Parts: sequence; C-alpha cells; structure tokens
Amino acid sequence: MPEKLIELSQGFLKADMHCHTYHSGLTGHMKAFEPMDSYNSPEDLYQLAKKRGMDLVTITDHDSIDGCLSFLNKHPDANDFFIGEEVTVKLPEYKTSVHANAIYVKQDLSAPTCNDCHGNHGAAPPGIASVANVCGQCHARQAELFQTSPHKKAFDDRQFGECITCHSNHAILKPNDSMIGTQQGALCINCHSNGDKGFAAAGMMRTRIDDLIAGIDKSTGILNQAERKGMEVSKPKFELKGATDALTHARVLIHSSSTAEVDKVVKPGLEAADKGYQAGVAALGEWKFRREGLAVSLIFILFLAFLVYLKIRQIEGRQPLKEIAKP
Repeated sequence: MPEKLIELSQGFLKADMHCHTYHSGLTGHMKAFEPMDSYNSPEDLYQLAKKRGMDLVTITDHDSIDGCLSFLNKHPDANDFFIGEEVTVKLPEYKTSVHANAIYVKQDLSAPTCNDCHGNHGAAPPGIASVANVCGQCHARQAELFQTSPHKKAFDDRQFGECITCHSNHAILKPNDSMIGTQQGALCINCHSNGDKGFAAAGMMRTRIDDLIAGIDKSTGILNQAERKGMEVSKPKFELKGATDALTHARVLIHSSSTAEVDKVVKPGLEAADKGYQAGVAALGEWKFRREGLAVSLIFILFLAFLVYLKIRQIEGRQPLKEIAKP
C-alpha cells in the first residue's frame, strides 16, 4: 500500500482490496528459498491499513479466509473489517493446453497463465488485437510473419482473431503438421476449398514439409544403421542438424502463407538430408568392403595354414627313410 493516498470525494470509502498475511502461505516462486507471500499477521496488516488511512480493511489471502477468521475471532466488534479472499480459478480448457503442460508438468514458471493475457486486477477479456499482441510477446517471429502475410488483411476484414482462429485461446494444443494442408482435419480447409490459391498453397507447403521429414528420417535411419555396425558417422549426423533446423524454420514460415519462403528453407534442408544419406551409404559400403576383405584375408590365411600342414606331413613322412640309410 502506498504511503501517500489520493484524496477521494466525500461519500467514498477507502479500502485496499489486495492484502495478504502469512495465511497465504508460500508464493510458489523461487522454490529454492521458499519465501512466504507475506510475513504480516492479520493484526499487523489491520493496524498498518488504518495507519495509512483506510476506512475499511479486508484480507485477501490466496484461497483462504483463515486470516480473516483469525482477526474476527480476536476482534468480533471490528465493524470496519470484512472478509475477503483471492480465489484461484482454473479453466478446464486451459489445463489441456500446451501452456498448462509447460507450467504443471515441466515446472516452467515462465509459461503464460491467466494474468499474462488478462492482467492482474480489474481484468476484462482482451480484444482481438490485444490477443495477438500478447501471443507475439513470446512468438515474435510468427507474429511478424503473419503481419506481412495475405491472411492479415483477410482476418482484419472478417474480424477474425489473428492467433485464436487457428490455435484457439485457452485450450491451445501443441502445434503439429496435421494442422497445415488440405487433408481431412487440416485447419486450412476451414476457409479454403479446392480451386482457390490458398488451398493450393496449403497443399504445397504441407508437401514440402513432408518431403523434408521423409528425407531426414531416411538419412537418420541409414546413419544409425552404419553406427550400429561400428562405423564412425558422428560428423554426418551432426551435419544433419542443418536439415532439422530447416524443418523447424519451415514450420515457422508457414505463418507467412508463402510457398516461396517455405521452399527457400526446405531446399537446403533437403540437400543436407541427402548429403547425410550419401554419407550413410558410403559408411555401409566401407563396412561391406571391410567385411569382404576380412573374409578374403581369412580364407587366404587358412589356405596358407593348410599348405604349412601339408608340408609338415611331407617332412614327417621322409624322416624314417633317413634313419634306415644310416650305417
């Protein structure tokens, strides 16, 4: 609460509607230190509020009225005190989202929650533009690409939400390749139909991404096969990262709705994937050569051993004749 309060017109009562005591418990942040949300007792908070000019006093601990009840039990005649509580509300849809998974499962406290989009106090549902601005704080590249895409004007003309039309708002699922394209279940066919440019562009972008995925899988498979046979393929496997980076970039560039932009990234990615595949083919060829060479060498060694054996037998067969020839 500020030391200096704004003077209110006659007829108004002053009250701070957001006050915590130690009944709020731990903050949930900085878990290594486990700080409390507040270290004030209910009595200390009441005295401080009155000292700072509050006409009415309340306590709004997190999901608890224990602080209020504790104060009223000790001061039942306090007619300038009323019960309050800061209630945590969780939307069922949000709990299914990729953001909820980040914060509840991965313990990523930077993941967006209610107040990131709606603010802390006096919250009101944001307008269409503010939703996009909020999303763009984390997904800056996607937001930038959308602003220059053909979808920008189309969405504005129809008053579509820039992000929520495709990704929803609370139940935001993890993006996947099935969202793009012209197949059943793709988001693009909600607005585009066979014959228009958007339909063709969606199909082309999905095809190029599928081509790159297939190339990466093919290269990864043969390199892993060569590695299991004992061949050194760490360098081509590392260089294959260029193809996987291109795939990630291409998925982001979908927000530009430009097949040309997607193709600029996919093409070098396919080249990197093909290079990895050729390295795998060469490694398996070398492994085959070594195995065949070892087989030939082994046969030659066995042949020499057999000749040595025959020679020894021959020498042993002549030994008795020499002994008979002695006087």
